[in-house]
Amino acid sequence: MIQYSAIIPKVYVETTVISYLVARPSNDASLIRQKITRQLWEECADDYEFVVSDIVISEILRGDAAAAQRRFNVVANLTILDLSPDVDKLTQDLIDAGAVPHQARSDAQHIAFAAVNNIDYLVSWNYKHIVSQYPPAKAWGLFNTAARFPTG
Repeated sequence: MIQYSAIIPKVYVETTVISYLVARPSNDASLIRQKITRQLWEECADDYEFVVSDIVISEILRGDAAAAQRRFNVVANLTILDLSPDVDKLTQDLIDAGAVPHQARSDAQHIAFAAVNNIDYLVSWNYKHIVSQYPPAKAWGLFNTAARFPTG
């Protein structure tokens, strides 16, 4: 009998998700995001491999030291993807193509990390440059090339 090992999908967890995960409970609109984020973390951790990048680590260590430590503790046991020339190239390509503005370089890096490392999902609460109902069409070819999907 042939046994197949399950392939666990990988999820790139962007900085905003970590921030909502450890934030103090709020009474405003962000409370819903906090609840959804905690639900994702609690209910999906066994079925998905959560990964972050060194950019995420850099971003979560900013600000209040106690809050930064709480954020770091959440990701301490996750796989950390290192910056590579391919990530740098796709980051610059995304900026050059106008898919992400030059002043949002770290947002382009998050997208590039996920694409270059063949990550199945990217989760983020960043609606300005990462999560979009209508991403710029010029970005699709860059994503497909970076993820080594067939084109044409």
